[in-house]
Amino acid sequence: NILNSKITTWYQNDVDNDGTSENIWRKNDTYVYNKDYNPGFSDPFAMFNSYDYDNDGVNNWDESDEIYPEPVINSFPWQMTSNITEYDRYSHPVEEVHLDGTYTSSIYGYDNALPVAIVKNAPLTQIFYDGFEREEFWSSTSTEHTGNTSNETTSYYITAPTETPSSGAYLLTYWTSTSNSTWQYNEIELDPAQSITLDGFNYIDDVRIHPTNAIMSTYTYDPLTWQVTSITDVNNVTIYYEYDDAGRLKLVRDQDKNILNTYKYNYSRDSE
Repeated sequence: NILNSKITTWYQNDVDNDGTSENIWRKNDTYVYNKDYNPGFSDPFAMFNSYDYDNDGVNNWDESDEIYPEPVINSFPWQMTSNITEYDRYSHPVEEVHLDGTYTSSIYGYDNALPVAIVKNAPLTQIFYDGFEREEFWSSTSTEHTGNTSNETTSYYITAPTETPSSGAYLLTYWTSTSNSTWQYNEIELDPAQSITLDGFNYIDDVRIHPTNAIMSTYTYDPLTWQVTSITDVNNVTIYYEYDDAGRLKLVRDQDKNILNTYKYNYSRDSE
């Protein structure tokens, strides 16, 4: 007679990836009750244990039951809606497996405070992004494709992830400039673990790697206010956002810095 129910599981996570599980509990899986769900035996997320609170073989609760339940196997139709498989040390969920087996993964930046890349259809071990928004890349010349800075260099060495993705190959995309105003988009297909040296430029920015059948969106922020200053979509098309001194959205620009939208704010004491 259950009409609606939800189960959330938690687990202890290895924060430092040193092989030990520290006493930090983090959300793991979420299930919903679906009386019409009829999973096959090959579905890894098909069934979920109900609870025998007093371990007496009966799946119910009474005053004699323990506070912490013990799981027992049965065929209740619990359907998984999310499965968080990886956290970073700051408790950000950075990898999730969906019911169909696909992944959503995230990379955090700005001192691990904000998401700078979100990738669909790739695990965390198969993605890479660097927008060079760190103090080590600050310079007196304000040159960037997105954000506040780029990497001022004439060559850049990079290696693709070692795992072989389902597509068999990786897509490397990046932006380069030989001046402080004109940026060029570049893309190269790489084999797993393939290394390459990029050259022929003075600045490089927004380096992205992901499987060829995955999609990535990237983000930059104002380091003081944490407001979004750009969003680069799955096609490497960027929209830029500017704010006034009060932190209100002022301008939205396209990838060529043409104004798409202007916002003005007027206030009045007149109540009529």
